[in-house]
Amino acid sequence: MNPVNMGAMRHRQKGLGVVELMVGVVIALFASLAIFQTFALNESQRRTTGSGSEGLQSATLGLAAIKTMVEDAGYNMVTPTDSTMSLPNRLVIPGQAAAIINANPVSPEFLMGCTTQAGVRMAPVLVTSGGGALASDTITVMQGSSANSPMPSRLVAAAALGVTDLTVTTTYGYAVGDWVLVYEQDAALNAGNARPIACTYARIVALPSAPTIANAVVRLSVPTAAAYGAQARVANLGPNPEAWQISVVNNRLQAVDLINNLPVQVLAENVVAMKVQVGLDVSNDDLIDEWMNPPAAANTWLNPNSVATIPSIPALPVAAGARSLNQMKALRVGLLVRAPVLERATGAGGTCEVTAAGPYAVLEAIAGNAAQRIPDMPTSGAYTLAGDDRCFRYSTVNSVIPLRNVIMSQL
Repeated sequence: MNPVNMGAMRHRQKGLGVVELMVGVVIALFASLAIFQTFALNESQRRTTGSGSEGLQSATLGLAAIKTMVEDAGYNMVTPTDSTMSLPNRLVIPGQAAAIINANPVSPEFLMGCTTQAGVRMAPVLVTSGGGALASDTITVMQGSSANSPMPSRLVAAAALGVTDLTVTTTYGYAVGDWVLVYEQDAALNAGNARPIACTYARIVALPSAPTIANAVVRLSVPTAAAYGAQARVANLGPNPEAWQISVVNNRLQAVDLINNLPVQVLAENVVAMKVQVGLDVSNDDLIDEWMNPPAAANTWLNPNSVATIPSIPALPVAAGARSLNQMKALRVGLLVRAPVLERATGAGGTCEVTAAGPYAVLEAIAGNAAQRIPDMPTSGAYTLAGDDRCFRYSTVNSVIPLRNVIMSQL
């Protein structure tokens, strides 16, 4: 074979050179970088979307839990106190007296507003403000658990301070182990909405007389907290009454039991703040006339008048001032939630700019319609974000919840 041809053949079979190999490696690296950047971007978007959905789902469940508690508030507590009572038919004309058709109005009050010997104010719903910005408001809801929902009993005779045996007109539906609330009805002893007489919260430890519709004795677990007149009532709250205080603590929406020492119930995670507004019937015509942000102190809420009168229906607007517990007809509840995942800092110098600084509001103002008798809803929970708080994504959920068991505004 020709030696020249052999050399040419060896030259043609020569492999890739170093330059070609380096070019191929660089191309592969760029391709890998592009693939990983695309994957990282998709993963970030997936995490952001998933965490945002998780936060909204948690808030929605928490709001549903609040709705259930508020709608059940007042069960066994807002029972009319006179078995012969019939509702007064009224001609509702704002600014004029209410025309009462029948002559048998209700007894003085529903069971709300008195304070027990343990310092717990007994009312279906109490709402207090936590303050401005993101300081969370508080809702306290109470309800009984009696399956029979019996009418409250009346004392047969006045009872002295510190006694445990009460003689009542009936113990129908009562059982050992039930909790009862003893509260004063006498207008002379318990005038206006001041409620000077303490109520007694106690358990039934014995029924010395057989359950009957005639006069019978109820024995309490603790002595009475006050001396009661013959108009005092004993309301049966059943074996497991509840009093839950709902608030936000350390980004958790939680409910704390006030009377049974039950464990704290976590209703939702990643909740930054809860804001509440109260819909009030201030003109005594069974319609919501105004929405207001709650007061800072629970004792600012007045008790219902203890005398059964049907007042005149004032023209709107009603002068500003403290409002009564029985004027509450609905709650507007807003939850501010944030995604559980901290996003990457994207701003200059490593600052967080995922969410703008604001300002925002947990509950936005909503204009009403005066012609249709729809009141304005004010704003609540104005806030701005700074620092690491801007690394989170935020959402709000809100709902208007009617108070089903507080329906008679004339009291």
